[in-house]
Amino acid sequence: MMFKKIWYQSVKLFLKISLHLYAQKIIIKGTKNIPKKGAVLFAINHPNALMDPLFVTTFNSRENHFLVRADVFKKPLIRKFLSSLNLMP
Repeated sequence: MMFKKIWYQSVKLFLKISLHLYAQKIIIKGTKNIPKKGAVLFAINHPNALMDPLFVTTFNSRENHFLVRADVFKKPLIRKFLSSLNLMP
């Protein structure tokens, strides 16, 4: 379990650094509205299908879980990798 947490946080840090390089000026608004404890549902309308979930993952302190199209999980190696990052079919 500890390895999974270290893996998740390492990937999250890598994504955060990469996104800062990609988007030089990132403005996050409304973070005070996110409760520190309890369940939260982020309803994201992401037209490019990738950037918004990456920003949500890297710019909040919670460990996130995302739903992904089930057909993406067909290959065992990809399923294992995506599951390690808290993505679910």
